[in-house]
Amino acid sequence: WRTALAEMVRVVKTGGLIIQGVDWRDPTSCVGLLRSQLRQAVMDLLPGSRPPGAGAAVNQHLAKLGVSVGDPIEAARWQRSISPAEVLAGMAARIDTETWALSDEILQAAIERVQVWAEHRWADLNEPQVVEHRFLLTVGRVA
Repeated sequence: WRTALAEMVRVVKTGGLIIQGVDWRDPTSCVGLLRSQLRQAVMDLLPGSRPPGAGAAVNQHLAKLGVSVGDPIEAARWQRSISPAEVLAGMAARIDTETWALSDEILQAAIERVQVWAEHRWADLNEPQVVEHRFLLTVGRVA
C-alpha cells in the first residue's frame, strides 16, 4: 500500500488533490467488535503479521510523502440492523477486504476463534443489532 500511495503522489501534479473514501463502523457495535476480533485472531495465527494500512497509517505515510491531509468529512451516515451471525457469515464469504489476502485455512481458523468469542459475548448470535455506519472523505493536497 505504501508503494501505491507513492505512485499516487508521483502522478498527481503539485497542488492536486487526493481524495480517499473510508467506511466507518461503530467500533463498539457487533460489526466493530467482530472485525477487531478477526484482526486479532489473524495476528495470533500469523505471528509477525500486521493488518493492512488503514486510517492513521495511510495519512501518516501521505504526510511523509509531502501531502497535507485535512480532517475527515462525513459524507453520509446511516444505521442498519445486522446480527452477529450475519457478520460472521459475511467474513466467511470474504465480504470484508481484510479477508481477501488470507488463505482458506487461516480464514477458517480465525473465524472459528471469533465464533467462540462471539458465543461468549452474546446470548443470541441471530438477534439483530443496530449498527451506525458512516462514509468519510479525506482530502489531501500534494505539495
